[in-house]
Amino acid sequence: MKKNKVYSLAMITVLLIGILSACGSSADGNESEGTGTNASGIIPVYTPGAGGIAYILSAGIGKIFNSNETMPNVQLVTEATNGGAEIMQMVMNRANQDKAAFGINSAMEVVTTYHGEYENIPGKHENLRAVSYLTYAAAHMVVSANSDIQSYADLKGKKIGLPPGSATEAIMKTLLKDGYGLEESDYKVIPLGYKEIQEGIQNGSIDAGPLLGAIPAPLVNELSQLHDIRFLTIEEAEEKKFLEENTYYSVKKVEAETYPGQDNEITIPSLDVIVFTHETTDEELVYHFIDTILSNQAELQGVHPVAKDISEETIMNGLQIPLHAGAEKYYREKGLIE
Repeated sequence: MKKNKVYSLAMITVLLIGILSACGSSADGNESEGTGTNASGIIPVYTPGAGGIAYILSAGIGKIFNSNETMPNVQLVTEATNGGAEIMQMVMNRANQDKAAFGINSAMEVVTTYHGEYENIPGKHENLRAVSYLTYAAAHMVVSANSDIQSYADLKGKKIGLPPGSATEAIMKTLLKDGYGLEESDYKVIPLGYKEIQEGIQNGSIDAGPLLGAIPAPLVNELSQLHDIRFLTIEEAEEKKFLEENTYYSVKKVEAETYPGQDNEITIPSLDVIVFTHETTDEELVYHFIDTILSNQAELQGVHPVAKDISEETIMNGLQIPLHAGAEKYYREKGLIE
């Protein structure tokens, strides 16, 4: 399994660089000057909240891209958002202004926005384009160790803490419906953030709740130090039904003893997290963004060890909307597509 014990110094460095870069952009107002072959200035990369893996990796990519002067007239700056719909909207706003931008979001939100199926953003948005896979986020459904809940099926009639409007909420509701036949009316959703879910499990105000993160997830480790917990696992038949209906989702196997008190391997739902843009973002910019990821693996793994998951074999995972022209050029040159 991947370990995340010794990257705090690298993370702090990356975060400081991101903050300083962002401050510089506010001070001099140096905005990107359009797309085509003239991308220049500050190019935003919109991510979920600061401190999360997507933010950390994005800031690391930006640091490498900028310090190497990959495109001397371009500076990548990571901008934290509230995630989900806000990331989609900000990239689309830049598209409307004919300005380059990247977003990092769950494949589900990107794919459903493209097809007009995302409940938080109306209409189709077929100008969105895929760039690359970046990471994943696995949803660990936890209960108290002494709970009578042994399976997802036992969540019927129970109180479940879910982050409102999040990709985590979406994947858990989808798993319960498509895998286990539970409608939303079969359980009670308590809108909570992740810290509140941790607290709710401890004080018994909720029966279950998902904690998100790459394995091993810091949120899970934190809670396991404060409270005895168990994990729900997806059974084989239910896994098959869930994945057949939802191609932008996947599952992860978590080896036994990854977490305190976890005696058996468990299967948990997972989100592919991808980089996307819009069709008029500069081709050269997209090309070099991908090359920065794949050509600087040692440095990127120093930022966060989950970057080990990124390779030529995985770089196109989760890309279920049309590729950007710059991405298509890169992958064709590497022989990844014909």
